[in-house]
Amino acid sequence: MARRQNTKVLRYYPNEFYLFVCEDEKSMCYYLEGLKPYLKPNIKLEIKHSNNGTSASKVYECAEEEYKRINQNKDAYKKGFKVIACFDKDENDINDIKSIMDRKNKKSIPIYNNPCYEFWLYLHMQSNAPIFSSSADCAKRCMNRINRVYKTHFHSIDEMKRETKIFEIVKKGFVKAIDNAVSLKFTDYGKTYTNTQTVLAQIVDLEKIDN
Repeated sequence: MARRQNTKVLRYYPNEFYLFVCEDEKSMCYYLEGLKPYLKPNIKLEIKHSNNGTSASKVYECAEEEYKRINQNKDAYKKGFKVIACFDKDENDINDIKSIMDRKNKKSIPIYNNPCYEFWLYLHMQSNAPIFSSSADCAKRCMNRINRVYKTHFHSIDEMKRETKIFEIVKKGFVKAIDNAVSLKFTDYGKTYTNTQTVLAQIVDLEKIDN
């Protein structure tokens, strides 16, 4: 099981600011917004849509620009900040993905989902990593599973992507998603993959999720 946080220890941690730069304006942005009531007390979180384009390289480029912008303000976030670039496989060239993920001394942290963000949602309910034929296939199977497990009534993928309260719907599976991702030990960027858990496990207070 994912490890719980010690709230007494957290009081002495420095405040940290996390800026997530996402490739789209819906889906994952809405999910991340839903995390805000459940953050550790030392965390501040903001989300923005990439204004450079939606390809992996453009999203990461936007994240690097945001990092430079924040870093130039010497009075802001003196105790630490992180910028996270969130992108999916979609139509991106796998070599571009590998170039970003394997880059040394990265200032911005990449979060990468293959084939799409909905695979991270899928792990809230399932512990396997199927071979999806496409992003649409992954999203549809995720939607069907959410409807079954959480008794929702999404009729289309787009309807699910527009759901602003998506985290509230699936939050009971959040710890399970982290544990599933850890246990699957993803290493191949070209296959079903996520490293979303590496960042979210650091910022969410799991005791708040359970309450």
